[in-house]
This record gives sequence, C-alpha cells and structure tokens, in this order.
Amino acid sequence: MNGNKIGSSSENANNYSISAPYINNFHNVDKNKFHVPTLFNSFYVDNLEANTLYKFTIRAVYSDGESEDSVTLTAKTAQNYGKIIDITEKGANGDGKTINTDAIQGAINDCGQTSSAFDCKVLVPEGTFISGALFIQAPLTLELAEGAILQGSGESSDFPKNKGRSGKPPSLLNVTGP
Repeated sequence: MNGNKIGSSSENANNYSISAPYINNFHNVDKNKFHVPTLFNSFYVDNLEANTLYKFTIRAVYSDGESEDSVTLTAKTAQNYGKIIDITEKGANGDGKTINTDAIQGAINDCGQTSSAFDCKVLVPEGTFISGALFIQAPLTLELAEGAILQGSGESSDFPKNKGRSGKPPSLLNVTGP
C-alpha cells in the first residue's frame, strides 16, 4: 500500500477472515484430500484514514517463484460520518427484555433525508436490543458494535400487517426509501 508491502492474502485471510478457522478445520479433517483447498483472494486493510486516497499493487507469486506487479489500483476511503446516533441516547435499553422499537426508529428517523450512507450512522452498542419492525427510508449506516444483538420481538403486534407489503407483516429491518 502506497509503496509498502502489507502481506499476503493467505496471511490476511488467516488473521481477519471469520470463516478461515472453519474452512481450515474442514480441510484438516479431510484426511484423503478429496476436497480442493479453498484460496482467499480478498484482502482486509485496517487503520486507514477517512477521505484519503490509497494506492495498492497486487503481486501474484507463481509456483516457480516468478512474480509481477499488477497495474496500480487506486481507492479512496469514505468520509467521516456527518452524524452518529447511539440508540441508547434515544432511550433504547439492551437488557434483552425491553421493546426498543420507538427508540431505534427514532434514531433512524433522526438521520433525516441523507444522500449517502456515510452522512449518518445509527449505532447499536453492546447488549441485546429487542425491537419490532424498523423502517429505513434514507441512506444510512446501521452498525452493530461487537457484542450487540438486534433481536426481533416475539410479539406479532410489533410487526403490523398494515405496514408490510402485499398484506404480509414486515420483517425486522425494512428499507422503504430510495
């Protein structure tokens, strides 16, 4: 990145992929080597600055040791969020019992009519937040922090049919805007 080597895709997959331990175990128990090994061809990069241009070069190293850089790829990171709304600031309680539909919908509505998912972020912090149907009408980011659970209520009345489509009840998250 920007002229510095940042690692191999296999190292990156083992460090960052949530599926790598399961896939590695799958192949480890395959004693007869019946299944073809899975290769990860994606790369996770962290600690990037917002609204910054980065240059990446990809290098494939072949079995004979030969390699060649790709054409330089340029990517720009997104801007910082214009507004971040923590649902607990709207009265949501992550105790796993409280119905938080109004508080969470209030946070979503407070994002207003944004033009980009980076204009506003609704943050669900650690905890179990029970909710009925939620409706997203504008581009926004809904982020669940580590340890956060957004769980649908077990009450059918929290998913009113008149708010769904085709006479069916809505789901937990419903996108109704552009």
